[in-house]
Amino acid sequence: MSDEEPVSDYKIETDTFPADLLLAERWFTWKFDQGRKIPRAPWSDDHTEETYASYKNEDIWTDFETADGWVDSLDGYGHASCIPDIGDNSEARIIFFDFDDVRDPETGEIHPHAWGFIQAQGLHAAISTSGTGVHGFGYGSLPEGYKPSFERELPEWGHSDDPELEVYAESRFMALTGKHIAGTPIGVPDLNETAAELFVKFGKERATGVEREPEVSREELEDIDATRDIEEIYDAIAQTHPRDIRLRSSKTSERADGTVNLDPSWANSESGTRLAQVDDHWL
Repeated sequence: MSDEEPVSDYKIETDTFPADLLLAERWFTWKFDQGRKIPRAPWSDDHTEETYASYKNEDIWTDFETADGWVDSLDGYGHASCIPDIGDNSEARIIFFDFDDVRDPETGEIHPHAWGFIQAQGLHAAISTSGTGVHGFGYGSLPEGYKPSFERELPEWGHSDDPELEVYAESRFMALTGKHIAGTPIGVPDLNETAAELFVKFGKERATGVEREPEVSREELEDIDATRDIEEIYDAIAQTHPRDIRLRSSKTSERADGTVNLDPSWANSESGTRLAQVDDHWL
């Protein structure tokens, strides 16, 4: 078969999740809400069936059997896990390969480049929740100084003009189906040096400082509860405006040019003018 032809001669094994994840107490559930997959933990004392949960909150994590039981008993719920915050690039972790728009859900055909990548890297592979994507899993560490994620466009094909690969090695929520592609590993294979090589080849080195265009949008930042990624913090600072903050500092005076002087709530200011607001800027 040509590398440029879609692949459809494969079988799907249901209820077959990555074996390494099954051993980890890092499971929860998800449910659609307004078109988005929202994490939920109905077994938690602080949550109900309809309460949102943060996947970064370790208190809601449970074992697979518990999460699986709730998925079976509640309508519209699915299995979920995550890649937690890591911090140290040298620490090996599960790496999530998220192929979007690479599968025709009617014929089952898979984009030849996505299929070739999965086979070349020996990834555990499964069908995504939409049926139009494929999830891959590998195990490895990242090169020092590189961001823990990258994106790579794939060539257009007959079923989509925008196929792409998104790779995540930290702070990522994963909605899982257990629809394993037979013939790929049941466990999560060790990518050895290949993981670092992929991030060097396709990823980006971490930039520093706020004198650059933000890479994470305000909308994406709204979904982040906590982070160890300094670049996400810089991006949040760069896109934070006075109107976004509930300021407790008291107004002391206003100048003719519209500048407002404030007495900052977090420190003493004898003059009462230590903090100033000019339009959408702090001084």
